[in-house]
Formats: sequence, structure tokens, C-alpha cells
Amino acid sequence: MGRTDTRRRLPISVVLAIGLICALAVPAVAGVTWDPNGARVLNRPRTCNVPSGGLCTDSGGSFLNGEPMAAVSADGTTDYLHVLWTSDRPSGNDSRPLVTYSTICDTSAPSGITPPYCAGVYYARSSDGGTTWDGGGSGTDPFSLSPLTMHADRGSIAASGQYVYAAYVTEVGYYTQMCANSPRVLYVRVNDNYGAAGNWGPPIQLTDASGKVDYPSISAAGSSVYIIHTDEETGDLVIDVSTDSGATWVSDKVGNTRAGYDNHKSPGAPTCTNPPTPASLEGLGGMPAIAGNGSQVGAAWISNDNGKLVSRFQPTTE
Repeated sequence: MGRTDTRRRLPISVVLAIGLICALAVPAVAGVTWDPNGARVLNRPRTCNVPSGGLCTDSGGSFLNGEPMAAVSADGTTDYLHVLWTSDRPSGNDSRPLVTYSTICDTSAPSGITPPYCAGVYYARSSDGGTTWDGGGSGTDPFSLSPLTMHADRGSIAASGQYVYAAYVTEVGYYTQMCANSPRVLYVRVNDNYGAAGNWGPPIQLTDASGKVDYPSISAAGSSVYIIHTDEETGDLVIDVSTDSGATWVSDKVGNTRAGYDNHKSPGAPTCTNPPTPASLEGLGGMPAIAGNGSQVGAAWISNDNGKLVSRFQPTTE
């Protein structure tokens, strides 16, 4: 959690299985033509690796942590592309102070932001085929989905009709200052107007405040939303389900993993209480994935350290 991503690459069997799961929610598309203008930059990538005096002196913007996520939706006249990512500081102005690797957030104030601010999960939307991007109509800057006063990571996004759903995990420390035993809490936010600014609901807490969540994955179809995550302490794979577009949620355990996670940094050592030293003591992972199409929901995850892949499918009532 909250570290520059050094996780091992997924085995090809996992990639194929996750692709099969995702195929449940996406109809076959033939003759797709990609944007001839190529890829566009959403954040302001930072190009200096050794900042001077806490500032990036070459007008850099931000580092991305982990994987960006994307979802699409349409209202009949406009196609929307929704993108979510984790950054170590807000995107936008040049030479903003870097977020420190502390257990609290940086107290240096970037332009327009009241300190403290943290590593966070950000959202941007395009309604013109990717030519321009904004935080849902609130100007050019991305929208901060996570609170500015707490580190957040592990973002995931999905869309269905007018609804956009974004999940993320809050954490106490960041990178090497994140203690393995510190809480990591799962939240979801719901937007009922194609990601438009001002339509994001408040964060909905899905897990206990003292729990240790990792690897959330989200899918949506019709009025149903599915979020799967790993309990790092027990290895349980838990699905949170809403059948009313995110208004109410119920949880269900669907499996267990014994696949340990360790990025070989023993985060926080020696500043944390009982910092981890043996491999895998950072928690149990499993890297689950989930998808649903309204009539069926499926999940897949790695169940042990040998890379065994398992999956479960279940008909839904929608």
C-alpha cells in the first residue's frame, strides 16, 4: 500500500483469467478504430528524480503510483471516458512541493491547497474523445476523490449508465513510512451524473476502521455494483454488493488467499512497532479481480504463493 509499485508481474494464467472475468461485462466489439492522434497526457509527469530543496526544479507535476484505471459511459449524445490514478501530489501547477514519506501528510501548501495534503486518488474525464480533460467540468485540474488530509492509494473505477463509482483505500503512512500493522480502510464514492463536478457523493466507508484492506477491484452493470478486496490479515476475499446504484451495501466472503505480499522494504522499519522482517509479513494479497454483467458476477484471485489461480461465478437476481 502507498508505495511505488514494485509488485511482481502477474503470471500469464492470471492475466488470461482476469480477461475472461472482464469479458462478462463487456460485449464483443468488432472493427474498433483507435484515436489516430495517439495517447495524451492527463497528469503533469515529473521528470526530475532528485528534487532540489523539496521542489522539482524542471516544472514537473507528479509521480503515479500503482496502475491507472479507466471506465466508459454515454448519455446518448456524449461519450465519456473516466480515468482514475494515484499521485504523490496534486497535478496542475509547476513545482509544487512533494509529498513526504511521513506518517502524516506534508504541511507545505501547494498553490490553492490548504495544508496538509497527501498522496491521493485523482479523477479526470473527457467528453470529446480524449482531446481535453478536466475533473468533470470544474476547470482543467483533476478532481481529488480522496481526502486531502489522509494518504490514499489503490484506486479502482467503474461506470454504468449515468453512475460512476470510484473506490480507494486510505492509509496512515506512505511508502517506507507505512507500517504494516496500520489500518487501511476501503471507501467508495458515487457520481450520478456521468462524473460531472458537484455530483460526487460523500465517501462511503465499506470496511472497519481498524481493518487492513488491499487490492480493491470494482465492476458495475445496471443498478448493481460489485467491489472485491482482500483482508490482508486473514486473507479473506470479500465482495461488497449494491443493487441500488450505491445507496446501500452488503458484504459477503467469497474465498481466501494464502498468497503473501512483500515488496522487500519492510515498510516503516525501524520506526514502526514490530516492523515486518520475514517475507510476506506485509500481508496477504491475492490480487483479486471482479466483473458482472447484470445476470452473472465472477471473481478470480491467486490463492497461494505458488501462483494457483481460482475463480467463482454466481448468477445474480438482476
